[in-house]
Amino acid sequence: MSASSSAAALRPVTHLIFDMDGLLLDTEHLYTIVFEEICGRFGKTYTWDVKSLVMGKKALEGAQIIRDVLDLPITKEELLHESKMKQEKIFPTAELMPGVDKLIRHLHKHNIPIAVATSSAEVTFQMKTARHKDFFGLFHHIVLGDDPKVKRGKPQPDAFLVCANRFHPPAPPEKNFVLYHTFLLASRRRGTDYLRRIWIFCLQSNKCSEMNCNCICCKICFV
Repeated sequence: MSASSSAAALRPVTHLIFDMDGLLLDTEHLYTIVFEEICGRFGKTYTWDVKSLVMGKKALEGAQIIRDVLDLPITKEELLHESKMKQEKIFPTAELMPGVDKLIRHLHKHNIPIAVATSSAEVTFQMKTARHKDFFGLFHHIVLGDDPKVKRGKPQPDAFLVCANRFHPPAPPEKNFVLYHTFLLASRRRGTDYLRRIWIFCLQSNKCSEMNCNCICCKICFV
């Protein structure tokens, strides 16, 4: 690693933005249950290959992808409506991911600016977080998928850029900005390399065996 790249890597972190599904909340398996049931009714299998195409997408866009890839005999609107009916029953059971409560409270205690940028719309966000209002109240702000300022869903970086701008004062992404995320953002190839990213592979353990330390966020990779 060159001296310049080493210096860039060691710049202090000042602000943190978190994704929600699969990182703060253990909701990804709930999505899987819902779409497995619906697709199974038509003799189709909702596989990881299909799911990986819709993760992070806005709801209607994701429904369109599932319908097209699996050739379901219903419209994207019908698929979305049925999935929402099932989600109303299952989303309020969502649990926090292991370790995140301790991590977020630690950051909040030490006055580290933290926020959430999620693709979830207001209605689904309220369902998912119904049992965790105190936890989500620790964040400076939360940007939702149906925020009018968020024009494009993930993996486009719009939500994160909007979120960064809502810190007071706004976060300076060209210098000190970090993203915690569950899958690699497209920001690198979208011309927004100034967003410093941490790709979180796992939050299942309080011990990071590969790094021989006791950090809450185990198995992290700077990208």
